[in-house]
Amino acid sequence: MKKVRYLVYGLFGGFVVLCPLVFDCFSALCRFRAAFVCLYALGFIFLLKALLAPGRRLRIALPDVLLALYLSWGACNLLFVKAGGTDALPIFEWISLLLGYLLARSVPERAVPLVLGAIVCSGCVQAAAGFLQWLDVLPSNHNLFPVTGSFMNPGPYGGYLAVCWVVGAGLAIRAVRRRRWPSAAGWAVAVLVVGCLLVLSDSRAAWLAVLLALAWLLCRAAGIRWTGIPVGLKIAAAVVFAGVLCALYGYKKGSADARLLIWRVSCRMFVESPVTGSGIASYASRYMDAQSEYFAENSQSPFLDVAGNNHRAFNEFIRVGCEQGAVGLLLAGGFLLSLFGKSRGGRFRDPIRGGILALLVFSFFSYTSDIYPLKFYYALLPGLLRLRPLRTATVPAVGRGVAVALVLAVAGMAVWFQGRYERASGRLQDYMRSPSEESLNRVKDCLPDVIYHPGFMWEYCRHLYLNRRYCDCLGVFPVYHAHVRKTSETLCDLGNAYLNVYGFREAEACFAQARQMIPTRIYPQYCLFRLYRSQGDTLRARQTAEALVVFPVRIMNSTSIRIKAEARNYLKHLRRNDW
Repeated sequence: MKKVRYLVYGLFGGFVVLCPLVFDCFSALCRFRAAFVCLYALGFIFLLKALLAPGRRLRIALPDVLLALYLSWGACNLLFVKAGGTDALPIFEWISLLLGYLLARSVPERAVPLVLGAIVCSGCVQAAAGFLQWLDVLPSNHNLFPVTGSFMNPGPYGGYLAVCWVVGAGLAIRAVRRRRWPSAAGWAVAVLVVGCLLVLSDSRAAWLAVLLALAWLLCRAAGIRWTGIPVGLKIAAAVVFAGVLCALYGYKKGSADARLLIWRVSCRMFVESPVTGSGIASYASRYMDAQSEYFAENSQSPFLDVAGNNHRAFNEFIRVGCEQGAVGLLLAGGFLLSLFGKSRGGRFRDPIRGGILALLVFSFFSYTSDIYPLKFYYALLPGLLRLRPLRTATVPAVGRGVAVALVLAVAGMAVWFQGRYERASGRLQDYMRSPSEESLNRVKDCLPDVIYHPGFMWEYCRHLYLNRRYCDCLGVFPVYHAHVRKTSETLCDLGNAYLNVYGFREAEACFAQARQMIPTRIYPQYCLFRLYRSQGDTLRARQTAEALVVFPVRIMNSTSIRIKAEARNYLKHLRRNDW
């Protein structure tokens, strides 16, 4: 029986290693498969564990209570606060994260090193993948960056490596303190390998996370407490930290300014509904409208040059505040703070807490909620901690049976959703390959199942527009904008669809809002120019043409050159007619 239990922990560790590979080996259109695979892998291990641990006592700690309250609030928010429907993917992700947390809570302390070793091993696997990309042996997942690992860009890749590096560093420090030199040498080699690729990831948030977590680990190892540090050293540490922040800000100033704009606009979104928020998964559909309002009130904002289409907060705590309000923010913050409370003396609490701290710091500057492997660490690492229990209870056989039944039921739902998503995805691919009335009708039959899926709806709306199915565009674009995601480009597409079915006022409103969202983009202004010209409104067509001629373009390309030339020719035509 003991060997079988360690087999279960080995399967769990293997899942941790393979999680990033499973997550990003599918296209964005089929991202729902990640939740399906993760749910099934965790469900399988959970069933084995439930069957192997009869009569085990549950130790309920403060983080367990706060997590239960947070999940309950999330369910209420989803049911009663969120306007419109929600894609099934976030729900399955939450369930799989809960399963991961329960599994981690049930891991005995003697098996914790196995899971922590799996985390470091996963970092080494990702480092090897990044090294092969750097050597051009493997292709990068992004055209602009040579090293991305299994991720789509180097930001999340750096964050993932940072967590693995800090956990490895914590294990190495622990081995050195206990004078276990072979173990220390092994962890040091792993930390060195992961650290080299961490530098190549070029992620400032990851670097900052590593620096702060490493400083915390070293202070813990030296027995230094914040209250025992002299005031002069605290001031010096604050000055050094401020200098590091300034250096990282200046390293990529444009990117940092873009985040400052996003945070400023997001804070305005939070103020609109500070208590309950606007609903889970609502940030992407609301942000661009909020940015449009911001620039309408601040036409000379210094952030104009860094504005762009955006659907991420680049700060998980701001996103939680916008979507779940102060209630969700307080519960999430309370859960995270409770992880640093008094423990039962767990032998590996410092490496675990160091990894949590690195994840928290990275979350202040990135979008960990959109990256499942990173989000999974929010369940795994807290679950491995051994905090003082508030209460212990024995789960009866009936309770274990109910748990197994629930897991089986949810897994069955996952299979059902998987089949429906697969069918919709396949039919959309058929329509994209050979557009026809029959293939389009087949996609429409599946639309109710996937109408809130971001990747599917973006592909569907875009191909409707490219195939000039303007009436069909008007049926799905408003839903996409209201509940999924909104950009200046898709608003221009919607405006052109209105224009082609003689909706002048609606088209003008779409083009004007798209222009206000990103005032530095020339295309929405060009759409207004074409609209006024087609309607014979010479006065406003002249005004927009004159604005296009002098429009400051950051990067002059063939499209910008063509637009400016068309505006000049129109003005020349008007002058000849005036003469």
